[in-house]
Amino acid sequence: MRSLQGIVARLTTIGFICALGLSFTNYSTRLQISDNRANHATEKLLSILHADVDVSIDPLGNNTYQISRNGVTSGHIFEISTTEGYNGEIRLWLAVDLAGSVLGTRVINHQETPGLGDKLDIEVSNWILGFNNQSLDSIIWAVKKDKGDFDQFTGATITPRAVVTAVKLGLIDYKNNRDNWMSSYER
Repeated sequence: MRSLQGIVARLTTIGFICALGLSFTNYSTRLQISDNRANHATEKLLSILHADVDVSIDPLGNNTYQISRNGVTSGHIFEISTTEGYNGEIRLWLAVDLAGSVLGTRVINHQETPGLGDKLDIEVSNWILGFNNQSLDSIIWAVKKDKGDFDQFTGATITPRAVVTAVKLGLIDYKNNRDNWMSSYER
């Protein structure tokens, strides 16, 4: 009986020491992890803009960022999403200049079919670049199958249709609410 109690006591001590070590490691690295995540997010956002050194991106809250060039606000990046894709929600970053033209867009997350719907990803296809420099009035916001200006993917019309609609709705929302939105974020 004593040997069982000794084993339990040793295992408890080892478990306590391991938990203490994990807790210390978590505490001592949390700020670095947070900084790394913020830097990664900023790099990702800058890649949408093909940004140069004059550009800064400042978080405004609620997945919204202000784009500044030489200290002057030039646009915003915000998250949009659609559930109209083939296989669930598609989340994107949409960067828009103050005039309402798309500076860039990137898919953050999707579960579309590999080989078909994953052509949304810039690493797989340059299809997403077709939104660059477009505004609500510059093109017909639909896929070609629906008499619009955007290509669909061979064998996958639902996914591009959903993204085109999401970006268009994002631009409409930005146009309708930009002034109120900007004043609510003023510092």
